[in-house]
Amino acid sequence: MRFQCAVASLQETVATVIRALNVRPESPALECVLIETTPSGIRMFCTDLSIGIESSLPATVIQEGSVILPGKLFADIVRKLPADIVHFHSADDQRTTIRCGGSRTVMKGFPSNIYPQLPQIPENITISIPQKRLRSMIQKTIFSIAADETRPILTGALLEIEPTGLTMVALDGFRLAISRTHLQTNQNEAHAVIPGKALAELLHIIEDKDDVIDLSLNDKYAAFTLASTQFITRLLEGEFMRYRQILPTEHTTRAVVPKHAFADSIARASLIALEGKNNLVRIQIEKDILTLTSNSDNNQIEEIIQPVEIDGKSLEIAFNVKYLTDINRVIEDDTYQMLFQTPISPCVFKPIEGDAFLFLVLPVRVVPVLT
Repeated sequence: MRFQCAVASLQETVATVIRALNVRPESPALECVLIETTPSGIRMFCTDLSIGIESSLPATVIQEGSVILPGKLFADIVRKLPADIVHFHSADDQRTTIRCGGSRTVMKGFPSNIYPQLPQIPENITISIPQKRLRSMIQKTIFSIAADETRPILTGALLEIEPTGLTMVALDGFRLAISRTHLQTNQNEAHAVIPGKALAELLHIIEDKDDVIDLSLNDKYAAFTLASTQFITRLLEGEFMRYRQILPTEHTTRAVVPKHAFADSIARASLIALEGKNNLVRIQIEKDILTLTSNSDNNQIEEIIQPVEIDGKSLEIAFNVKYLTDINRVIEDDTYQMLFQTPISPCVFKPIEGDAFLFLVLPVRVVPVLT
């Protein structure tokens, strides 16, 4: 195999596909990247058997062929090449030479027939969605995916498909995140649970722009296709929690909160909360005042958030400060509403209008502060 291409294109393509490399591969072949010629240039592919990423780049093909090379080393070499044209040659024994400018590297390659192939996905369901909208849905839910594998199904996010839009849901036992986007899918209702690891890697590939990404699903796999790249992941098996059953249907206290003022107060309070043993912040609602406090053994802080619109009963409730920080980081609205029932009931975060997101957070039971 012999080809030449621009180093910038090669660097971008390699950086994309090696995101599928596993640090603890099941076989030596899975430490490698597959490189092969196509009628229009070069195709590269990596997989860890749970996710697979393939990407293509334009190249001048002089001799057709294929080879697999150690992925991490190849990526490190390509990343440090000078800005020039890369001349790539893999001999019949897979000994591979990479020349660029004054640089010449020789690597030992392996036959491509030992490398797993990308699964072919029958397109039972296909949806087109702007990249920025899918990216936003993932960002609003991924932090609530469970890290504990005692319930494997919760280590992924549920994707629900309806004729009028998509819903993504994640929960870890302490909090729940829902993100919705409205669009015409022309599909009947369906669902799939996408692994959190796959969503984290997908976030590195999709961009915050209106270009469309195509989502294809069957019973075992999901494929995301954009431009010259395809990202495939195996789906999680099992039944996801019936999350609608745990959503509160009423509240006794409602606070309309300015996002930036609340986020700044949480950021300052977290400096004290993280000094303590419980990472706690308390929220006190009384009349038209929302006060946020945090204490450690030697320090304390009090934050009064204004302006806040409050309806309902007075309340004092405590939360893990990280949960509040995660939510405020992904909310894009300038204001949103917090809905409370009791000091030991979950708090709901919702937009003032619409259903673009919903976050539910369990409070922490604490001993009342004596004054």
